[in-house]
Amino acid sequence: MSRLTLTVCNPGRLQHGVKPSHQLDTRGGTIGSQGASWRLSDCDCSVQPIHCEILWTEGCFCVVDRCGQTYLNNNDLSLGTLAPVRLCDGDHLRIGGFQVQIHTLTDGTTQHLARHCVTALINEHEQVLDTFIRDLPAEVPIPVLRSAPSRVFAELSRTRTTGEGLDPLAALDALRSPARPEDYWINCTLTSVLP
Repeated sequence: MSRLTLTVCNPGRLQHGVKPSHQLDTRGGTIGSQGASWRLSDCDCSVQPIHCEILWTEGCFCVVDRCGQTYLNNNDLSLGTLAPVRLCDGDHLRIGGFQVQIHTLTDGTTQHLARHCVTALINEHEQVLDTFIRDLPAEVPIPVLRSAPSRVFAELSRTRTTGEGLDPLAALDALRSPARPEDYWINCTLTSVLP
């Protein structure tokens, strides 16, 4: 069964005794200052008695603005009364003076990942590398290199004497007058770029 967790992001505005978070299932619920399934009230009385309603419709949670003063994701326009608007994980509702974050929970999860401690997230499941190592066969064949290394690789990996091949200007001069025909394109490129 899918569930929705609503969490007040600015709990300092809550009056004493009001819960900063609330969970709803597919039966939905109402949010408001009086007679609602989740009662929110602040000192400014900015939350209406039934401010908005959360519904489960067409396989997703939706919010219905009941007073014309419910806003989604910092939008300046209210949702519009009685029109259901789909809620997604991470959405924010502005209900009166409260910023409420939406977290969707699917089957098998008891709380949103943001509410877990770090060690529980790291140690809860077997690490991917541990699983990979456990599933390896006892004898892993090591591939044998059958071809000789390329000429370029051999040239780059050869040990050089002091000063040999370390002068970048000498390397550029050598490229300007190619000794091999295959280096001709490098020479053309360099002479068109360099003065």
